[in-house]
Amino acid sequence: MEVSVNKLETLPDGISRLQLHELYVPNNRFKEIPDEICSLLQLKTFSVGRNPLKSLPDKISQLTGLRTMFMNSCQFDEFPRQVLQLEGLKELYMRNWAGEGKPSPVPKDIGTLKNLQVLDLRSSGLESLPDGVGELEQLRYLDISRNRFTSVPEQIMNLPNIEKLDLSDNNISSLPLSLCRLAKLKDMAISGNPLTYPPADVCDKGTAAIMDFLRRELKNMEERELRKVFHRFSQSVTESSEVEDLGGALGLTADEMINIQASRNTKPSSQAYKVLSKWKETDREASMDKLEKELSESGMSHLVEKASRIQSQPAKRPADTSGGPPTKRRAAGGPSSVNSEDKLAQLQGENRTLKAQVQKLQGSQKPRSREPGDKPVVMLLNDEYGIRKGGISTINREIGCLLVSKGAEVLCTVLNATQQDKDDAAADGIRLIFPATFERDPRKPELHWLTFDHQTRYPDLPSHVDFIVGHVHITSHAARRIKDRFPVAKLVQVTHVMPEDTSHYKGVERVLSIGKESDNILDDLRHADVIFSVGPLMYDYYKHQTKQLKLPHHKLLPKPSNIFINLHPVPPLGTETKVVLSIGRVKGVERLKGYDLAAKSMWDVMKELTNTKWRLRGVTKEDFRGSQEIINANKDKVEFVPFTPLEYGTQEELRDDMGRADVVLMPSRAEPFGLVGLEAIAAGVPVVISHKSGLAKFLKTQDPEFDRTIVEIGDDDDKAAQTLSKRIIDILKDGPREFQAAQSLKKKLLDSKYWTESHTNVLQTFGLEG
Repeated sequence: MEVSVNKLETLPDGISRLQLHELYVPNNRFKEIPDEICSLLQLKTFSVGRNPLKSLPDKISQLTGLRTMFMNSCQFDEFPRQVLQLEGLKELYMRNWAGEGKPSPVPKDIGTLKNLQVLDLRSSGLESLPDGVGELEQLRYLDISRNRFTSVPEQIMNLPNIEKLDLSDNNISSLPLSLCRLAKLKDMAISGNPLTYPPADVCDKGTAAIMDFLRRELKNMEERELRKVFHRFSQSVTESSEVEDLGGALGLTADEMINIQASRNTKPSSQAYKVLSKWKETDREASMDKLEKELSESGMSHLVEKASRIQSQPAKRPADTSGGPPTKRRAAGGPSSVNSEDKLAQLQGENRTLKAQVQKLQGSQKPRSREPGDKPVVMLLNDEYGIRKGGISTINREIGCLLVSKGAEVLCTVLNATQQDKDDAAADGIRLIFPATFERDPRKPELHWLTFDHQTRYPDLPSHVDFIVGHVHITSHAARRIKDRFPVAKLVQVTHVMPEDTSHYKGVERVLSIGKESDNILDDLRHADVIFSVGPLMYDYYKHQTKQLKLPHHKLLPKPSNIFINLHPVPPLGTETKVVLSIGRVKGVERLKGYDLAAKSMWDVMKELTNTKWRLRGVTKEDFRGSQEIINANKDKVEFVPFTPLEYGTQEELRDDMGRADVVLMPSRAEPFGLVGLEAIAAGVPVVISHKSGLAKFLKTQDPEFDRTIVEIGDDDDKAAQTLSKRIIDILKDGPREFQAAQSLKKKLLDSKYWTESHTNVLQTFGLEG
């Protein structure tokens, strides 16, 4: 049950009688949790975040079946220790539990939650972690972003199962080499830190590259340290007999020993070092500990004593000129045996930390990301930001602009973008995210990069996202997969297509794939938190298809862009020249979009009105010849039908097209919605729309006057073409009256503000005011 963002202060009596498995009450006004909730013994998920709670009831510990708990951004006086008794918890979201601007420390005995797999500590004012965090051996995801850490907490190195780690937006200047020992760590966010190590070119390549770099650095550093220790040990070897004993203990061959001892003038200490170096070449596990063991097993107590003495002596610290990673200096009075990584790099870490602090005081540090508040971070997933192709991209941009207008932080993935796209996004307040490309890789960006290769192609996605928006079927699967990188984010899917309607007109292969394509869409929707469907036709279809999912499902009615609303077309001037405008791709969708019907009807139109021009916006140079063949495929019934091909253009170009058109033609056999037709009505241009489109279904719910835009497209193609041509000819012949009717429809459409409820649902879904 979800009752979030409802200004509730209490829950109705009798809630304890419900067999609830999930209860979400965030963003309300609860000052205390009713005891009745503690009787919901079937509860698996409980969310109380963003409520002015001071404490939790003691009886909440009775919820032994609880697996997921959200208690972020409350106002607890102290950490509610009842939570630590919920030993079955697997996910705990406790960021900023004390409230905005207050430190929210982690309890020392957090380690009692042995089954915890997800721990969210973001934005909690933390500078350190208690040792108990290192006891969470089952932890897979840890988020400590937007805190005050100056180094990676050492407790993290004790988490053997950690897979995802968010360190972003702290004050960390370098990553420790020991991080590479976390074998299961595959996803690490580090953006928003003043990192100087590893180098930026390594960090830019993502987690895998960082881990490889740290492993190489650790290996090189350990080898350097081992050589130093070997050198010190070899200095204690003063007899040739000791050299021979050492070689025998370490398994060197007679030939290898002969080569080492060939020069009689070489000191035993130098020969001993050569023995150790040869041993190291052949034994990857070579170390001082293993040396002691080998010598002891060979009964060489005198050499064992020397090795042990070398082990216990701290090495002299060299000047820090390596630029390597930071580690910790052994505390005074601490144990004398510390690992070589700790020995080498403590001073480097202190130098970098001090440098970062100085930079911060000087104001030169990279700005911190926005502190969390009530405004969400939303990531739109799409292949483009431009709206030249209309449809999905136009609606994607409309959603983004609507959210930005209410203060949301909005980002949008793209495969590429023109300068106009970049300028539009900047003007809209939306940040574009581009894929990583690699030198000498000739491949062009494609949707698979976003769907299946996002870890490598989009390594620098934001460290935190509240909502992910996917578009069926272009990016719905990508959204589902990318959500794994943001377990706390809600997934919003927007449906744009209905294969059972449209694929029948796209060839045999597409017809045969309808079942699989529909199943894939439903599989993506099954993982959504909220569904929006564009227009009433699509909403009705997916409401039926998803009825067993019981997900929030809203109708999305797009508002026409202002660029069309602000168009004031000039009335017909009585010229013989007439213009019919069609918009959209031809090749591959000719029957779906009704271009074969349009070609037949335009032949009749041009016979009667000889100066009529047919313009097709959306025909690329590559598709022109194929489009021409499709339109003139009925040579046995009609002669050559001339048309003017126009490539995909900007909204400004499309607006100008409409301003010069006498009628916009949309004879689709199946159209889930038909946004371009809606934009033409908003522009005040006469329109002819197929009754089979989702737009026609929407218009029929408005004023009856909109019926004049709708034409019945039957199954008999010849009759359908005749119906179309008759309506087009009527419009062209009676231009002034049709123009006045179009102006009336424009006013009725805009005065209705039909989009208001839809926009309110969008804003409320994203936690914003409607």
